[in-house]
Amino acid sequence: MSRMVRENVIAQPANLRTHPSVALMLKQGRMNLYGGVYDIETGGIDALVGATRRFAGLAESPIPHPPPRWRSRRATCGRSDEDSPELSGSGR
Repeated sequence: MSRMVRENVIAQPANLRTHPSVALMLKQGRMNLYGGVYDIETGGIDALVGATRRFAGLAESPIPHPPPRWRSRRATCGRSDEDSPELSGSGR
């Protein structure tokens, strides 16, 4: 079972890249794809290491933090909080 789960995690980024909105955001540098496997018994997470088809614990292969511009605005359907009256608190 574990081998099948890992093979699925390896395959899904390629599938996701075929979706038009995902492809656009990747091209614009607004999104990265990461894969990982959570072990419910140990609480450990093994991250997919790039295109190597190998997994490593997060301690050995930490997932990079997004650039500050990503953290400053939460995207909602392609809009930021400032563009959305229901999220920014204005427009009531």
